[in-house]
Amino acid sequence: MSTAFKIAATFLILSILWITLSDYAVLMLPFDIRILQIINIFKGYFFVTITSILLYLLINSGSKKLLQKQKMLADAQELAKVGGWEYNITRKKFKLSPELQSALNVVAPNEYSEVSSIWEYIHPEDIERVKTALEETIAKGIDLRINHRIVKPDGQIRHISEIGKLETDPNGESYIYGTAQDITETIQLQNTLELTSEENRIFGDMLDKVESLIIMTDINAVTTWVNSAFERVSGYNLRDVKGKHIASYLIDKQISENNLNKLNNCIRQKKYCNIELLNHKKNGDAYWVEMNFNPMFDKNDKHIGYIAIEADITERKNAEEKISAQNSLLREVTWLTSHEIRRPISSLLALHELLKDSNSLIEKEEYFDMIDLCIRDIDNIVKKINTNINKIDNNLTNIDDQFKKNIH
Repeated sequence: MSTAFKIAATFLILSILWITLSDYAVLMLPFDIRILQIINIFKGYFFVTITSILLYLLINSGSKKLLQKQKMLADAQELAKVGGWEYNITRKKFKLSPELQSALNVVAPNEYSEVSSIWEYIHPEDIERVKTALEETIAKGIDLRINHRIVKPDGQIRHISEIGKLETDPNGESYIYGTAQDITETIQLQNTLELTSEENRIFGDMLDKVESLIIMTDINAVTTWVNSAFERVSGYNLRDVKGKHIASYLIDKQISENNLNKLNNCIRQKKYCNIELLNHKKNGDAYWVEMNFNPMFDKNDKHIGYIAIEADITERKNAEEKISAQNSLLREVTWLTSHEIRRPISSLLALHELLKDSNSLIEKEEYFDMIDLCIRDIDNIVKKINTNINKIDNNLTNIDDQFKKNIH
């Protein structure tokens, strides 16, 4: 039930009660007919006066509320750069609301003017498209929805979004009532976002083409993106690692414990670090990487995340292990040639002198047995030396082949 109906019903009931009760009260008065007529006249004046006052208060209150609503609407339209317009199809007249004139900063009559005066504000390249949209709305009765450009008096170009609806008034005249909103900032933002998106796509394509393994994270070091090289080497795809902390997967936490602690310290302090880590592929195979871990900041120096650039150094680490093993063999050969072999040779020299001085056959036999042991000892040492030399030679060949492979 509407407020207007409630007010009308209340007024009707009170009026009936007033007339009925007041007439009955007048009839009960002990006066002659002329005095009663005068009382009825003043009673009518009183009723009209009270009714007028009530109507005034009601209309005044409604007017104030309406003006307040209109002001709020006008303020909202000004903030949103929205205004209304009317197009009288029958008379081919056009009118812009003051709010729309203010929003678009154009000067146009507040009353209806010739529609031709509006076209001077429409961008020349958009005039035919706007005319076609209006004609389609008139012919088919469909709602008008169109975005186009206008040229302001100062030459500035703005983007406008318009919607309109076809109506016919009781006099048979057809109108299109509509609103127009300045969406220039929205269009500019969309263009900026499209450009940013395209730049990000190009940047992503570039990162995908590099051979280094790249991991990008948010400010909490939670993985947000990896490149193709990472997926190819590790066997993990983005779905496997997205949302996981960079230190929670891949890294062998026992062998790389010290460097893992260093990585976590860099994350806490938002600092750069260079570390070597033993990782594990999705299938369990181990591989070594050298990680350059960098915090990322935007143009306002706000921390936005981290980027880890990894190089697969498995072959280098394997070569280092072989070189280390070769050095151990070289040290052993050096020890054998400089110390171990001197012991049996010294014994042989001493036994040789004893043989020359001995005349006892039994003693000489004992010396010969000892010489035989020394010779066997020398033979074993020489065999060890040859074995180690062969190992060194094989390691050198493997390292040389690996070096040539890395070059090519």
